Amino acid sequence: MHYRNSQFQVKYFIVGACHTADEMYRKLQELREERDVALKNVEASVLREKAKILRAETVINDLSKTEADKLEAQADILELKAFKDQSQACLEEAIRERDYIDTLIAQVQPFRKYAHLPDHESHQLAQQEDWKLELAFRAENCIASIGYIPTDQLATMRQHPEWSTFLLPKIQGLIQLTSQSGGDSKILTQKGMSFLLESPQKIDDTV
Repeated sequence: MHYRNSQFQVKYFIVGACHTADEMYRKLQELREERDVALKNVEASVLREKAKILRAETVINDLSKTEADKLEAQADILELKAFKDQSQACLEEAIRERDYIDTLIAQVQPFRKYAHLPDHESHQLAQQEDWKLELAFRAENCIASIGYIPTDQLATMRQHPEWSTFLLPKIQGLIQLTSQSGGDSKILTQKGMSFLLESPQKIDDTV
């Protein structure tokens, strides 16, 4: 395995765990930046390895060097060449990862609310909505699994500016729902935004 994150992991557990298209875009950009850095580091490593091989060959061809120095230089070359195939596999997989991320970015773009703004602005503006939905998601999980919201989670929820207008009514509705027969199963439906990364037909059926 030479990838950082599998496509399944990216789609369902990293990006799919977001609650808005703009936050999905931000996460994807973050992943892409990391892959770009990785690719640039690989390029630097390749040049560094070539330099090491040249130095080792210089030692081997230097009549003033001892036999031990030359053997050590030969060992260095063998080690560098042994890792060459692995480095190449990592490079190719990093490129595939970046290409996959670019594909997802293109799929998410039409659903973004703040696509008209520069990234640094849209990333900030998306936070309130995504956090609101994330906290609602946590409330669902807590109430369905243990029957109440732990103090630390509740404290975080109460700090959100939409606590009284959205989160509190949401929690009250969840509590009421769990008192009904089969209420838990109604709460525990699949969540996340991974449906935006499905085929266009599936998106049309879901939205």
